[in-house]
Amino acid sequence: MRRRGLTGLGLGAALCALILAGAGLAPVARAQPSPQRPRHLSDARWGVAIDLPSGWSVSQRTGYSETVFLLMFPDGSRISLSAEKTSARTAGEILERNRRALGQQGFLGLATIDGPGAWRTLDFELPVNADNADKNDRPGKVRQLYLVRPGSGAGSAISVIVTLTAPTRTFASHLGDVAFVVERTTFDAPEPEPPSPPSPGRAAQP
Repeated sequence: MRRRGLTGLGLGAALCALILAGAGLAPVARAQPSPQRPRHLSDARWGVAIDLPSGWSVSQRTGYSETVFLLMFPDGSRISLSAEKTSARTAGEILERNRRALGQQGFLGLATIDGPGAWRTLDFELPVNADNADKNDRPGKVRQLYLVRPGSGAGSAISVIVTLTAPTRTFASHLGDVAFVVERTTFDAPEPEPPSPPSPGRAAQP
């Protein structure tokens, strides 16, 4: 069962939970190369598609329903793309809300950057604990990139967040990978939501 995260807990709290869930940064087994290995992923529900950077593989266990794609690297690094409906008008609104929530949760070194393009960027460090410290007893690092896709009506906009979580010692080497994902993220119209069922005890109108 996939967990409800970003909506059920509040966006900032759920992102904290998702990041901490992967904060152990344990190395993963390297998948054997295969000509059938997908390098392009698309999701009709949210109308979003990405390309995989070299050396990354796809995880089928994304954890939260709003996590559309989850990519893994052999050193334990992860790149995820999450999406959900939002009432926010700009990526900056969501970034600032999450920055405050992350600070309250003990995340460190929070720094914001404009760009690339319409995206907004937030960098920070994971709190130090026995599970996420690397060999030099330093926490892992995170880069999040935020974008809001305008909708046709109130509440129909979609927030998109791409998150890189990596060990401190390899974080810089993966900045090009997350930039690759963001630069090659494309959008189409999302699938229309199914109509709501009629209320109990109320006959459907012919």
